[in-house]
Parts: sequence; C-alpha cells; structure tokens
Amino acid sequence: MDKTTLYLDSEDYRRLKRVAYRRRVAPAILVREAIADYVARHDTVRAARSVGAARCGRAEDIFAGFVIDAGRQWSIKAGYRFLKGGANNDAVYAFAAVHYVAAGVVFRF
Repeated sequence: MDKTTLYLDSEDYRRLKRVAYRRRVAPAILVREAIADYVARHDTVRAARSVGAARCGRAEDIFAGFVIDAGRQWSIKAGYRFLKGGANNDAVYAFAAVHYVAAGVVFRF
C-alpha cells in the first residue's frame, strides 16, 4: 500500500470522521473505499471480464498447407497459418495477430 497526503476542507473532514465513527472504522478506510469506487466508475480502460467478454468483434483465420507422399508409408506435410482477431467496444479492447509455420512427418504402419 502506498502512502499519500490529502487536504480536505474542515467541514468535509468533520463529516468524514463522523461517518467513520458511526461505522466504527478509520477515516482512511472510507477514503480508500471512496477512491476505489470512483476509479471503478471512471477508469475507461478495463480488463476483459472473461473470454468472450466482447459482444461483437471479428476474426480471420487463414491456413495454407500441403502434403507430399514420400513413399508407401511416409509423407511430409507443412503449412502456414495466420490468425487475427479482436474487439473494440465499451467492454473490451483487445486485438491479436498470430503467425506460425508447422511441419511434420507422417508414418503409416
């Protein structure tokens, strides 16, 4: 926890202490709660709540590959895949692009 100093009007500070006394907590706890509530309401960049938090978005998934028979029991395969997608709305802002190449050998027995 970080420490900071706040300057309050005398009347606001008296009211804060009165509420804290009635709730039987320290005034600092009320200040932390108030700041947490304010930030939660006004912070415009929010983390995704879960997978699929965005109601609308887009995705593109492109794959190109080939298989070469290298004999009666063997074949070689390779491919390239490009995956891009994301969403931009009030709930989430997230985009990603992934490129990868895959290769493999197949043995049939």
